[in-house]
Amino acid sequence: MRNFFNNEFDPDNKEITKKVKQWVKTYFALPDEGCVVLVSELQCADEGCPDVETVISILMKPEVKVFKIGKPLMYVRTYDIETISKNYFTQNIT
Repeated sequence: MRNFFNNEFDPDNKEITKKVKQWVKTYFALPDEGCVVLVSELQCADEGCPDVETVISILMKPEVKVFKIGKPLMYVRTYDIETISKNYFTQNIT
């Protein structure tokens, strides 16, 4: 059976992972040092969540930010990252 969530030319999604990390750094204006961006694709068996979702974690002292995108990693695009960054900054205006 074919796995439709992997790119046959990049089965480990290494290239899209690199791109998503760079998009996150750009849209969140993250520094090159002292910040780690993790991108994972997780399967969810809970009712109401997508079968596969992309989880983005930003590790930067003193906090960790975690965002979920309800689709497989290979379908994540710049507008997804732009949307979560805009929502984050809108909700965190003091």
